[in-house]
Amino acid sequence: MLLFSVCGKTSTLFFFITEKCMNPNKLVKNVEQKKPNTDMKDLAVLSKNIPGLEMFLIDEEMRVRCKLGHETFIQRWHNESGEDAGFLSYFPPETKTIIEPLLSIAFQQTPVSSEFSIKNNSFSIRMIPYKNGDSEVLCAVILQNITETKVVENKLKDSMTEAEEANKAKDIFVARMSHEIRTPLSAVIGFAEQLKGTRLTKKQSDYVDIVNNSSRHLLSILDDILVLSKIESGTIELDEMPFTVNNVFEDIDKMLEARYLKKGLNFYYKTDFLNDYNLLGDAEKLKQVLINLANNAIKFTKKGEIMLVAKLVNEDKNNAKICFEVTDTGIGIAPGKIKEIFKPFQQVNNHLNRNFQGCGLGLTISKDLVESMGGELTVESTPGIGSTFSFTLEFEKSTDSVSESKLVPEKTGKIVPKSLRILFVDDDPVNLLLGKVILKKFRIKADFAESGEQALAYFKPGRYNMIFLDINMPDKSGIEVTKQIREKEENSGEKHKTTIVAMTANALRKQLVYYLRAGMDSILLKPYTEETIYKKIQRFTGNPFNVDTQIQSIQLFEKNQETKATDFSGLLKITKGDKQFTLLMLHTFVQNTENMIKKLR
Repeated sequence: MLLFSVCGKTSTLFFFITEKCMNPNKLVKNVEQKKPNTDMKDLAVLSKNIPGLEMFLIDEEMRVRCKLGHETFIQRWHNESGEDAGFLSYFPPETKTIIEPLLSIAFQQTPVSSEFSIKNNSFSIRMIPYKNGDSEVLCAVILQNITETKVVENKLKDSMTEAEEANKAKDIFVARMSHEIRTPLSAVIGFAEQLKGTRLTKKQSDYVDIVNNSSRHLLSILDDILVLSKIESGTIELDEMPFTVNNVFEDIDKMLEARYLKKGLNFYYKTDFLNDYNLLGDAEKLKQVLINLANNAIKFTKKGEIMLVAKLVNEDKNNAKICFEVTDTGIGIAPGKIKEIFKPFQQVNNHLNRNFQGCGLGLTISKDLVESMGGELTVESTPGIGSTFSFTLEFEKSTDSVSESKLVPEKTGKIVPKSLRILFVDDDPVNLLLGKVILKKFRIKADFAESGEQALAYFKPGRYNMIFLDINMPDKSGIEVTKQIREKEENSGEKHKTTIVAMTANALRKQLVYYLRAGMDSILLKPYTEETIYKKIQRFTGNPFNVDTQIQSIQLFEKNQETKATDFSGLLKITKGDKQFTLLMLHTFVQNTENMIKKLR
C-alpha cells in the first residue's frame, strides 16, 4: 500500500497494487500487445490527477515497457522527444548512486523505497517487483514529487521546536523569577520573625505582622504560579507514597487552624469508613488540592463552618475509591458564574478582588491537579447558603507502613558530636546575616562564608558536622562546591561525611532531585525560618537541644513590651554592641523591605 500526498494538503489517496487495481501479468500483456484496458485507463487518470506523479514498468535490462506521467520531463531530466535510452536515462547522473542500489534490491524480489533531493526539490521513489506469466521479473517504479509535503513537514517540525523552546524558556524564566523573588523574601520573612521577638509597641508589632503576612501571601502566589507552570508544560509528576486520609486531614487542620480561628469559624473533618486505609498515592498533591479548597472556603465564609469529608464510594481487595468534599456556609456562587471560577486569574466578580485576597489560581490548580490524579473537580453552590466542592479518586491499597513523604529519600544517620560546628554559606549579605542571627541564638559554633571559594578555604574533612550551602553563587555554585568537598573527603579517608544542606530558591522538582543526586543530603527551600533551620540541625545531627527551652533560655527581652520607637537596646544586645553589625542589620532590613514593598505593589 502506498500513500500519496496531494499538493501538500491533508487529503490523501491510497493506491493499491492488487489484482483488482493492477494485474501485473495482464498489464504487461496488454502493454506488449498495445491493447488498452481499464487498469491502464485508471492509472492514466491517476497520473494526471496527482501532481508530480510518474510511473514506470521496467524489465531487468532497464527497458521501459510502460510509462505514465511527465515529472521527469517537467524537471528537465529527460527529453521525451528523444529516443528512449533506458530507465536510467530519465534521471540526472547525481541520482545514479541512489537508484542503482534500489534497482538491485528490487530485482531480487524485495520491494524498496527511498527519498532524495535535487535542486531544492524532494522526491520519493518506490519499486515493486513481480513476475509475469513467463516468469520474467519486472518492476513497477513510482516516482512522486513530495516537495510541498516536505515543506509542510519542516514547518511543522520548526513549529514544534519553537513551542518546545518557548516552554523551556518559560520554565527557565519561572525558575529564575522564583529565585529572584524568594531570595529577598527569605530575608524579609526571616528578619520580620526576628523583629517580632524584640520589644515593640502594639502599633510596631501590627506593622511587623502586616509585613510578615504580606510576604507569606506573596510566597503562596509564587508557589501557585510554579505549580501552574508545571501543569501547563506537562511536567507535573505524581510522587506516590503510602499515606492515610486521617493523617492528611490532621495536617490540613494544623495548617489552617490559625486562619479559621481568627475568623471565628468552626472547622470539622471526618471519614465515613471505620478503618483508615493505608493508601498509595500522592498525598502532597491531594493535600494541596484540599488546602486550596479549604482556604477558599475560609476566605468566602463570614460565619458558620467548614466541613472536610471523605466518603468511601467502593472498594475491592486492591483498591479503594474515595470521594472528598469541602463544604462551607459562605457567600455561594451563582449558577452562571460556576464555570468562570476554574479559569486562571479569575474570581467570580471583579469587585471581589477588592474584598478578598488572591490571584485566582487556587481553583485552576486544584482542578488540574485532580485531573492529573484521575478525577474531576465539581461544585454545587447556592448563593447565600454555601458551596460544596467534591472529587473522587481511586487509590491502590498499600501494605507498606505510612512514613513521611519525601521528594527523594534523604540520607539519614545520627551524629552526636561533643561540639556541634556548622558552616553557613550564602553570597547574599542579608541572608548571610540572617543565618548569623539564627545560629547565634542557638549558641552553635559556626563559620560564615560569602562565596564558594571562601567556603572551600574554610572546609577541612571532619571540621564541620553540617554545611548550609547556597546553590546559586557567582564564583562557584553550590554544586561545584559540593563536588570538591566530596573529593576532599574521599581523598582524606574521612569516614563521616559532612551533611550538606542545599539552600535554594528553586522550587522545581527536577532541580531539587538533581541537587540530591549531586551529593547533597537535604534541601532547605527559601525562604527559611528559625524553625526550619532548627529542624534540619536536629534531624541530621541528633543534637538533643530543645528549641523551646534553648531559645527561651537565651531570650534577652520579653515579647511585645511597649517601648519607644527609638529604643534599640534589644537590637544592641543581639549584636553585642557592635555598631557596624547593628547598622548593617538595620540597613539591610530596610533596603529589602522597600524592595519587597515595590514587588508587592
